[in-house]
Amino acid sequence: MRVDAWRVVLAGTVAWCVAGIVGLVCWSWLDRHHHLEWLWTCAVGAGLGLLGLALMRRHRSKGRL
Repeated sequence: MRVDAWRVVLAGTVAWCVAGIVGLVCWSWLDRHHHLEWLWTCAVGAGLGLLGLALMRRHRSKGRL
């Protein structure tokens, strides 16, 4: 089965960004319950997703799919 990895990574990156925005909206609750590490988790997930998209773009431009 062929899967377009670009769309999968893009969807995951968008999901991490949305989760991070929700976390920022709920900052006070996260702080009160000592769960601010979730914001870092979202930031790292989104960052790795962006890195993955950049690497996939580079591979596509060089003809390595």
